[in-house]
Formats: sequence, structure tokens, C-alpha cells
Amino acid sequence: MKKSVLLILGLLVSSVVLSAFASAITGEAGSAGGLITTISEDIVQPLYDSGIKPLAEFLIGKQTAADSENFFTLILMMVLLVSILWEITERVPMIGNNNWVQFIVSFAIALISIRFLGASSNAGWFQTVLLPNQALGITLLCIIPFIIYFFFVMDVGVKSPTLAKIMWVFASVIFAMLYLTRVDEIGALSTGKFNPANVYLIVAVVSFAFLWFDNTLRKWYSKIKSEKLIYEGYGQSRIAINKQLADLKVIYSSDPVNYKSQFGLMPSKKGHEVYKKDLEKLHKELAAMT
Repeated sequence: MKKSVLLILGLLVSSVVLSAFASAITGEAGSAGGLITTISEDIVQPLYDSGIKPLAEFLIGKQTAADSENFFTLILMMVLLVSILWEITERVPMIGNNNWVQFIVSFAIALISIRFLGASSNAGWFQTVLLPNQALGITLLCIIPFIIYFFFVMDVGVKSPTLAKIMWVFASVIFAMLYLTRVDEIGALSTGKFNPANVYLIVAVVSFAFLWFDNTLRKWYSKIKSEKLIYEGYGQSRIAINKQLADLKVIYSSDPVNYKSQFGLMPSKKGHEVYKKDLEKLHKELAAMT
């Protein structure tokens, strides 16, 4: 992206931060104190009231701009849309050749979408778009620690299968204990029907299942690592063969008539026919790697 386009996106993100900051000041001005609060009330709040809020009302709509939480979320959605649309329009003829046309198209489509989502009559669509993103974030945050632990146990299992099984037992017991000790507390904090503490129980069951299928998992993990090493080896070999092809071209171009095989093929002959045989040999090696 151009620096000017990145600057505009940066200003959008900054407006999000300032709007959230201003919202926090409005809600907590009575209880806060100190130099930071004074600066915030004297500088950030007037800046938000006189600059960001009117711009938000103009771009997104008054109803949404009045709700700082929705404004925050919609601006972030807009930044995501502009970024994704930028990458898409870059591949479109007549648009991708001009950065400013790319930005205008991306920004306009994103803004139209955000204005639609921001309207109070389309609150259902706003929640429809918002919930999958929230679910994705929650899923990733919950599963990342378990993924890290999974690969750690797999690496341990290569050297000590018994220790790996013990680690799966510990994981299963610990998460089961977390579920039993925190299910009521976390359930009381949840307003929905699903108790988030059930995630602990799910992880405990999955850990026990991994203990049961530990041998299969380790075979699967070893196979993946072997295939990765083979693929990386093929990659290095392709690079080497492509370099040989380039070298052959240079050698042949320098003296086509007296060209001799670089691989000992057709030792009694010279010229173009020998060059073709060398090329054929290297191309067969490349084909065997696909």
C-alpha cells in the first residue's frame, strides 16, 4: 500500500482509540482524578466532540455515531474491509494499476457496507456479522495454548513416549479439576445458556482422547515431519537443478558448435543434440519431484 493510504487507515484506527477513550472519560469523569484525567478532559474530549464525532456522524450515520461502542466496532470492520478489498482490487484489471483508484473503490465499498450495518434498522445484520468474528477470536484465544501444549507433548513423545502419556494425563486431570472448581463461579458470570467453563471439560476429554490415541498421533506427527523434510529437500534440489539449467544455457550460448555434455552423456558427440540431452536429463529430474 502507499504511505498515504496507510496514513488514512492509521487515522481511522486512531479515531477508534480516541472515541473509546472519550467514552471512558464521559462515563468515569466523576470518579477519576489526576493529571491524565485533566489532560484527557481538556484535550481528548473536545477533539472527539468537535472533530471525530461529526465526521463519524457524516460517514456512518448519527444513530451509530452516538453509540461509541458500535462506532468502535464498525470502524475496525471498515479497516478490515478496506485492507481485504485492497488486496482483491489489486488483481482487477484497470483498478489494480492505480493505487488511488484501488483505495477509492475499496473505501467506498467498505463505507457503503458499514453504513448499512450501522443503521438501527439493520441491527440484526450487525449482530450477524459481529458474532462470527467474536466466536473466531474466542476460539483462537482458547485453543492457542492447547495447540502449543500439543506440539510440545508431540516433540517430547519422540524421545520419551512414556513421558508424553504422563503429560496427557496431567492435562486431563488439571482441566477436569478446573471445570469442577470453577463451573459454578464462571456460570454465575455468564448471561447466556452456555457455561464457558464447559470448555475446560471439553479440553479434559480431548486430552484423555489424545492419551488413548497417543501412539497413532506420534506416528502421524513423525510422518508429517518426514514429509516436511522431504519437501524441503525437494525445494533445495529444484533450486540446484534450475541453477544447472541456467549454467547449461550460458555454456551452450558461448560455443554452441563445440558444446560437450556436462554429465558425461554422448561423450563422442558435440553441439545442439548433446545440449538437448543434458536439458532432457535435468527436466526429467524436475518432473520426478512433482
